[in-house]
Amino acid sequence: MAFVLASHEFGLLFEALAEGLKSRYAELCSACFVSATWLAHMLDVLPDTGIRGAARVFLLKRFISIFKSAKDTEDKALSMLALNSFIHDPEGMSVVTSSIKDIVKGLRELKRSTPLAFQMLKLFSEGQDSSAELWDHKELVQIDCSENGEVLSLVCFKDKIFSGHSDGTIKVWTGKGSVLHLIQEIREHTKAVTSLAILQSGETLYSGSLDRTTRVWSISNEAIYCVHVHDMKDQVHSIAVTNTLACFIPQSTGIKVHSWNGGSKLLNSSKYVKCFALVHGKLYCGCHDSGIQEIDLATGTLSTIQNGTRKLLSKANPIHAIQVHSGLIYAASSSADGAAVKIWNAANFSMVGFLPTALEVRTMAISSELIYLGGKGGSVEIWDREKQNRIDTLQTGTNCKVLCLALDANEEVLVTGTSDGRIRAWGLS
Repeated sequence: MAFVLASHEFGLLFEALAEGLKSRYAELCSACFVSATWLAHMLDVLPDTGIRGAARVFLLKRFISIFKSAKDTEDKALSMLALNSFIHDPEGMSVVTSSIKDIVKGLRELKRSTPLAFQMLKLFSEGQDSSAELWDHKELVQIDCSENGEVLSLVCFKDKIFSGHSDGTIKVWTGKGSVLHLIQEIREHTKAVTSLAILQSGETLYSGSLDRTTRVWSISNEAIYCVHVHDMKDQVHSIAVTNTLACFIPQSTGIKVHSWNGGSKLLNSSKYVKCFALVHGKLYCGCHDSGIQEIDLATGTLSTIQNGTRKLLSKANPIHAIQVHSGLIYAASSSADGAAVKIWNAANFSMVGFLPTALEVRTMAISSELIYLGGKGGSVEIWDREKQNRIDTLQTGTNCKVLCLALDANEEVLVTGTSDGRIRAWGLS
């Protein structure tokens, strides 16, 4: 049916549908939009008789306009489906590229709802000489919190940002447009708040501190309030939580696992752990001697990851930051061997890539498409996760250290905390 309709008078129907899309009558316009989307989508499976060119001439710019302006998610998704039919030929891609930034923005909004959006984003990235053309980070706001010392920890949750400071203060911010509004400031910890963690299911915030406690905070619409204080019996330098336990780096060697019901145990007591990530019941620890160790919390099994073996590197090269994302382990150490960030497969321990940055990386944040590296010199490097190439560098303007990074749930706002006590927010457009 689609072939007969599209082939009639060599695509005459496409011209009629384009006219219908201009109609002031909503019902007629909607019917033409659905029909045009269906026929455009069917072009991918129909024999190529040249009618694609007619569809491109009459409909493509209209689909782009709808995709850019549509407020309704269904309309945006339908126009995306139609656009996908034109981007696989050079002439169609040429037309689409003229509006590439607006289209990419819309695809990012849809990528959590449909894999097609993610596939189209990947195709656009591969089609650019430099993937930097697809990314534009603009500084939204800069806030001076130097009276509270260093900004040691950041975490985003829904429309709020939580920051932990070296004087023991926790601040709660809400983002409105290009401004961060301080809605609460609390100082119940007596020493530095080194880490913050969110338990998504219970809307609960956990704060770890050098005062040897972890505080549990209930998150409400207007404020947070402390509901429990856990004595960790050791300084808490970094923390990750589940419903039943907390893992943290103590002042001494190893990593501590603390049960919320009481009691704790020390794992990997022979190693100085610099950083760790907790994913699906497994701890991935970055050690002072450059080893990456995987600890299964259920069985207590310990494995050391290095080039598909279970041997440690012979050369001491401390790992300062570690992240696990989509089955890959990202570990940052010094750039002495030309690969400051190494990427490992968590399933078989093989190295699958590296980022040849000269930055002394101290913190990382990873989105579905980008890798953010923060370190000395006050800069944040941005790398393409797929291509593993650097696409941009954000400068904070001061010779400080970027100590913490956080991304909002939509991966559209990056927040940085620095050693000079400043919080910056960058918007992805």
